[in-house]
Amino acid sequence: MLSMSSEDEIRTFSEEEQLRRTLSEEFLALKANHRAVKNYVEKVVEKFKICLFSFEDSVECDKVRVLLEGHGLEYYEVFISIKSELESLFLDVLAPKTISIPKTNVFVNSYHITDYNKLVKFIRVGRIYDLLEGDSTEYDFDLIVVGGGPGGIAAAMEARVTGCKVAIFDFVKRSERGCRWGVGGTCLNVGCIPRNMFCHAALMKDNVRDSFKYGWENSDKAHVVDFSWKTLVSTVHDYIISQNEQITEMFQMKGIVYHNKFVTFIDKHTVKASDDFGRCCGKIYTAQNFVVATGLTPILPDFPGSKYVITIRDLFHIKENPRKVLIIGSALICLECAGFMAVLNINVTVCSEKDLLENFDRNCVNRVMQHLRCLGVKFYTGYKVESVVKLEEEDIIEYEYLVKMRNLESECNNQPYFFIEEFAVVFAAVGRVSTAKQLNVEQLEVQLTNDKTRKIIVDEMNRTNCRTIYAVGDVAAGISCRSSYTLTRKTASLVVRNLMLGTQFTVDRRSIPIVLHTPIMYGCVGLSEEAAVQQLGIDHIDVYESEVVPIEWKISRKMIGTPCYAKVICKTFENDKVIGLHYIGPNASEVLPSFALAVKMGCTKKDLDSMLGVTTSNARLFTKLKLRL
Repeated sequence: MLSMSSEDEIRTFSEEEQLRRTLSEEFLALKANHRAVKNYVEKVVEKFKICLFSFEDSVECDKVRVLLEGHGLEYYEVFISIKSELESLFLDVLAPKTISIPKTNVFVNSYHITDYNKLVKFIRVGRIYDLLEGDSTEYDFDLIVVGGGPGGIAAAMEARVTGCKVAIFDFVKRSERGCRWGVGGTCLNVGCIPRNMFCHAALMKDNVRDSFKYGWENSDKAHVVDFSWKTLVSTVHDYIISQNEQITEMFQMKGIVYHNKFVTFIDKHTVKASDDFGRCCGKIYTAQNFVVATGLTPILPDFPGSKYVITIRDLFHIKENPRKVLIIGSALICLECAGFMAVLNINVTVCSEKDLLENFDRNCVNRVMQHLRCLGVKFYTGYKVESVVKLEEEDIIEYEYLVKMRNLESECNNQPYFFIEEFAVVFAAVGRVSTAKQLNVEQLEVQLTNDKTRKIIVDEMNRTNCRTIYAVGDVAAGISCRSSYTLTRKTASLVVRNLMLGTQFTVDRRSIPIVLHTPIMYGCVGLSEEAAVQQLGIDHIDVYESEVVPIEWKISRKMIGTPCYAKVICKTFENDKVIGLHYIGPNASEVLPSFALAVKMGCTKKDLDSMLGVTTSNARLFTKLKLRL
């Protein structure tokens, strides 16, 4: 809405009406000469923040009226008849140096807009509000995206679709072990993409072993296949580099300006781009709006010797087979890495101060952990790492790091229990923090959370309290670290679409499927059994379960750990509406999305019972659910 921000600009209703009446009378008494018309135009432009000079039978002017009124922008209109003697004089004053006659004549704080599409764009990107505040600066870009991960890329692409001039800045600080990578963010370079490829490599071990029972044979009849860690690392890195190159080529093809530089904010429309966290003099860039999509950076645990610990930023860059690994933490990535390492014959120990995946369904998590134990993974739950010591070369027996761990439960009995063990690699996933503070957003009064993550606080439309800055993905407060790649991309696209088109779309975060990529996969959507009991009470839920052993397992392999398992949690007082659905088995990432849609649409246990399952499929578990007594 148009508002008079300073006291001397505020007029009472009667003063506003009197001014309009005076100008109307002056228009009717206007003499047909150039100077008089020019003086009148200048007076109108000076007196009103927004004014429209419209001509009779102009469709363009009708569109302008609808546009301004639709966005709640107050304006003063001067209507000029095409048959009057003043028409040519007004045209001459409004467009003295142009060959073509402008169909749109809108003045915003004396800034003349002669193109309807330009007016639309100014409103979409918020430029008109800068003009109302007296800022008529022409910016380098309509949108600058900070961060080149899935959220940043989606935001930049969406902005280009709407015709905006876009730049994207992405910078990767070297990891603790000196590793760096290209555009694409954590997910592509050191996150879900390499993790999934390592998990797939582990699953191929069973496929190779099973193939012999299906008639495949080696020429030497030896049913043994060697594994090369170096080859896997090289293959994964080659793929990632090819994706980095494809992304930069896509930017060029789409007309997106890409800079491999770190930016810091100077004001709400200006950033400084530098080669390294602002320590060298950088170039200044301006934009109408900004989207921050920098994600989160893993932190190291706090104990003596933590400098010897690696995070996910270095895990997939280990050149030699790690042989024996200690994993510290309770997050998804801990179980996922433990799973593929165990299958690849790496000795794995997981140490966690609290329950692993504490917000997930305990029954399902315990089943997954039991499967991992059968693969050789050792779990120390309720243990804390006290220190890591790097052994001197002459003291190394087999592995180079000596780790001291303490049993937290033993402290309750005043009998602390410690034990020491050697490891080749110590990997930690104990938390992540944002780099928002380093972006210097606080000087613009952008609010950050008070916890150690220092995320950017946003509203339901992902806006910060600085109207030109938006935040998407994990860097935005209120977004769970369980958020998915697709959720981040969808959110970023809608944020830009809303910004540029004036829409009000949001992502429905209900019923988001989550998948744990362990050797036996676990996927869930909705509430865990514990959460359902806490929210509704045990007397208001029913739990249905079923198990099955896949037919291919029966033929080719001995049973390890748990069979495939399905669990559905229903709300009894709403016709057994499904409020939680859990699946353990192969291909959970393919099985779950369809059921997630069903849960989102409000399906009931009766709906699942009426469904016909595909013969021999694992998903048929959900057609054979039995009430847990």
